[in-house]
Amino acid sequence: MTENNKTIFLVVLSGGAFGVILATGALDRALDRLVRKMGGNSLAVVPIIGLMMSMVGGLLAVGNASVAFVPLGLLVARKLKLDPIVGVAMTYLANYAGFGSSPLNASTVLVAQDLAGLPPMSGAAFRFIVMGLIVGATLIYTTAKRVQSNPANSLLQKIEWDGEIAEESGKPCSKTDYIILFLLLIGCAWFAYGTMAWDYSNYHLVSILFLIALVSGLLS
Repeated sequence: MTENNKTIFLVVLSGGAFGVILATGALDRALDRLVRKMGGNSLAVVPIIGLMMSMVGGLLAVGNASVAFVPLGLLVARKLKLDPIVGVAMTYLANYAGFGSSPLNASTVLVAQDLAGLPPMSGAAFRFIVMGLIVGATLIYTTAKRVQSNPANSLLQKIEWDGEIAEESGKPCSKTDYIILFLLLIGCAWFAYGTMAWDYSNYHLVSILFLIALVSGLLS
């Protein structure tokens, strides 16, 4: 464990950090606000939420925790009269499209690069292109699979699902939420630049995530 401390701390502390960040509810309220702002335009809402979730998976390395966003996706699908499968796809599927193709996923590619003796963000340009193709194909497929005109075409048309999902909180995004979201963006940019300019390693990523989680928890 001592010899592999870098990998162990990366996985354990990054997972714990994102647990704290998700517990603040900032991401949930940001998605709620987006839905309200876009109204009933599903052609805009579905790809935007899908893109946000792919960034959550790809840049923030949120994997299994993305299950927490599925009820929100179902809520959006219900409000827009879409197939519930679209609600799952725009959150869970989009998240894993980003997670699986990310050039800086702490749980997958950065661990693998460290074990292989490669510098962090190695081949990042090519990986970003691949991520864009995979996420783009996922969003196009998800948006095209909407079932509005004839709900009978849905694979889940016989399932009563309206009463099984939680209502949106209705709480507006606070200044604290915006600060937390801004910290996440700054943290990702900080590490990405640091790997190129200052030879950052996974130790630095853990430190950045720990600081963001600590500040987010205190603010919340």
